[in-house]
Amino acid sequence: MAILDYSEQHWRDALDIEKGAEPTALILEGTWWRQTATQSRLALLDNVTELEFPEIYTGDWNGIRVAYCCAYGAARAIEPVHIFSQMGTQTLIQIGTCGSLDADATTGVVALPEECVAQDGVSQYYGAKPLVYTDPALVTAAEQSLTKRGIPTQRTRHLTWPSLFAQSGDMCADWARNGIATIDM
Repeated sequence: MAILDYSEQHWRDALDIEKGAEPTALILEGTWWRQTATQSRLALLDNVTELEFPEIYTGDWNGIRVAYCCAYGAARAIEPVHIFSQMGTQTLIQIGTCGSLDADATTGVVALPEECVAQDGVSQYYGAKPLVYTDPALVTAAEQSLTKRGIPTQRTRHLTWPSLFAQSGDMCADWARNGIATIDM
């Protein structure tokens, strides 16, 4: 049986998550500093449990059940995204750093993608179109929450890309001309 053919129940059984107990959101963080990031994020949660799949955790944040995984790169990140979406988790939050093509961008600004150009090499296998749009209500909620905390934000057109080093200066200039402001890798 192919992985894409596994049912919701296969994943529930493998992770010991009953119907109705799935996390409300999956939080992914892409960073080379996995151990440090995982420790600091899990410290913010109550009732933390590492699931049967290594380095995927669940916990409670302000009474909301969430899953967390430090997953660097599209090929690794798609694993928990696929599994939790199969179980009904509808919100994906990706945190971490990204590159910017915006000459006016400054460190500390949180990029809130509204449109993503999917060129990561994985999205296409999950039915993604060349452009993927984020949920406007979630972007607005994130923007409002960050603004209340004094954290600057920027709504962006975003590119998902497979590598830190697989693009030329000409490619970056072309992306910028096409309105892409941020890139994850």
